[in-house]
Amino acid sequence: MAAVASLWPEINVDIVTPVSLLKAQAGMIGRLTKGILDAEVTSFSNQTTGEVIHRLDLLAPSVDDRRVRVLTATHGADFYPVVLEAECYRPSGFIVGNPRPFFPNIGEAIKEAMDVSEGKPGWRPVVGSYEELTTRLREVFASPQVRGAIDTLIALSNEKLAPTDPGAAAPAA
Repeated sequence: MAAVASLWPEINVDIVTPVSLLKAQAGMIGRLTKGILDAEVTSFSNQTTGEVIHRLDLLAPSVDDRRVRVLTATHGADFYPVVLEAECYRPSGFIVGNPRPFFPNIGEAIKEAMDVSEGKPGWRPVVGSYEELTTRLREVFASPQVRGAIDTLIALSNEKLAPTDPGAAAPAA
């Protein structure tokens, strides 16, 4: 009898849930910034719809815990697909209003994310796998918006933490 080849794609067994991946990344920012910045993941869910939302924020503890949103990830009970919301994906000229409400179900969130009809910007990427999520997270973290936020928070923190020398001349205005 002839051997039957596997028709399955390569399967990665070293994966974690979206929130675990976000928390791991949040834990790394302090080390990368020598403790100047921190990051926090907050999560909440709608028990009726099954929608789960995770928010990843950068924090500058020395600047009154100033906070900058890096991204929002929304998914259902099955983790994938995940709808991502980040500044680097937002169309230019898009005005941010009130935070969007919970959708009746994750299918509605995905439909809204992809809706480009009637002038609606379908700017929220929908990722279908762990590998795609890690690729998108790298893209968000390296974006000019996040890099600018990191630089701003570090500069503000350094200014706040700088030792003051009473004999030093004030900077010229």
